Amino acid sequence: MKRALVAASVAVACAFAQMPAYAQDEPHHRHHRDGGTRPRDAGADTRDAGLDQRDASAAQDAVVHRDAAVNSDAGVPRADAGPVLRETTLAPEHRPRLSLEVSPASGVMTGDVIHVTLVADALTGDDVTVPQQSFAPFELHSSNMVRGEMNNGRRRTTFRLDLLALEPGSLAIPVLTVRIATADGEIGNVLTASRPVRVGSVLGNTPNAQPKPPTQPVIVMEDDYTLAWIGGIVLALILTAAITLLIARYLRRRKKAIVPSTPPRPPWDVAMEKLNALRMNQARLLAEGRMMEFVDGVSDAVREYLGNRYGFVGLESTTDEVIAYLRKVDRLGVAREQVGAMLSDCDLVKFAKAVPDDAQCQHLLDGAFYIVRATIPVVPVGPTSDGGRR
Repeated sequence: MKRALVAASVAVACAFAQMPAYAQDEPHHRHHRDGGTRPRDAGADTRDAGLDQRDASAAQDAVVHRDAAVNSDAGVPRADAGPVLRETTLAPEHRPRLSLEVSPASGVMTGDVIHVTLVADALTGDDVTVPQQSFAPFELHSSNMVRGEMNNGRRRTTFRLDLLALEPGSLAIPVLTVRIATADGEIGNVLTASRPVRVGSVLGNTPNAQPKPPTQPVIVMEDDYTLAWIGGIVLALILTAAITLLIARYLRRRKKAIVPSTPPRPPWDVAMEKLNALRMNQARLLAEGRMMEFVDGVSDAVREYLGNRYGFVGLESTTDEVIAYLRKVDRLGVAREQVGAMLSDCDLVKFAKAVPDDAQCQHLLDGAFYIVRATIPVVPVGPTSDGGRR
C-alpha cells in the first residue's frame, strides 16, 4: 500500500511539473464547479485521494502522451519520428468523427508521394491536432492543416500529409494518432484505421539488379544558329528601313503642287447677284402681295454686303450698329445718312408692319443698287504696252 501511495505521489508531481508546457500549448484553464482551477488529463484522474498502482501507471502514461502532444508544431506533425501514442478515453460527445482518404488508391512506385487526407469533425470548443509520431515505413515529406468554418456547433479540421514511399512491397499507412483537447481541459487521443498500400519497385522487372558502372563524360556538339538568326533579323530591319526611306523620298518628289483654293467671291458680286434676283422676281412678289418678303431681301442683301465689305457681321447688326461701323471707314463713297435712311425704311416694313406700295419697293431696290455700286473699290488703271491707257 505504501508503494502504491509513493507511485501515485510521483505521478502527481510529474503532472504538475509539466503544467508550464501544457499552459504554453493551451493558454487558458477552465474553472470547474468546485471553484478550483486544475488541468485534467484523459488517462489520469486525481480526484480520489488514494490511488492504486494501476491508476498511477495510467497517470504516468497520460503525462507522456500529453508531452508528446504539446511538443507538436501547431497541430502539424514534424518530419522526425516521435513516440506512438495510445488511444485514451474521451467522452462520447468529444470523440471526433474521423475520415481518411489515400491518393492514389491504386498504388505507387518507390520515390512517389502518397497523399493522405485526414478530416476530423469535432465540437467547436475542442482543439484537434495530429501530434508528432512515426509514419514508418513511410517518411513524412510535407504537411499542413486547414480549419473549416463552424457549422451547428461543430468544426471540420483537415490535415493533409504527404508521405514518401521509399520501400517496395505490400505496405500499409500506419495507424495515425489524433489528439483532442476539450474545452474542459481534458486531453485524449483517437486512432485511425490502417490503410494497405501497394508500393512497386522501378527495378522489379530486372532480376538481381545492380548499379551500373560510372560512365565517362561525352562531348556533345550541337549546332547553334542563334547568332545567324539575330544577324538575319538585324539585316532585314536595316533593309526595310532603307527601302522605306527611298519610297518616302520618291513620293515627296512626285508630290503634286498644292492647288490653291478658289478665292472667295467679292462681296459686291454676291450683293449684285442677290439684288438682280430680287429685281427679276419683283413683279411676281408684288403681285402676290409679298412686299414684306421683298423688302427683307433688299435689306439683308445690303447688310450682308456692308458687313463683308468692311469687316463686321452685317446680318446680326442693327441699323444704328451698321452706321457706327461705317463711321470708322474712310472714303466710304456714299453718304452714311443715305445708308441709314434706306435701312430705316426697311426696318419700318419689317418691324412696324408698314405695307409699302410698288413705288416704295422700287425706291428701296434702287437705293440698294446705288449703295453697292458707290462702295465698290476702284482698281487703278495703268498704262498699256502701246503707251495708252485702258
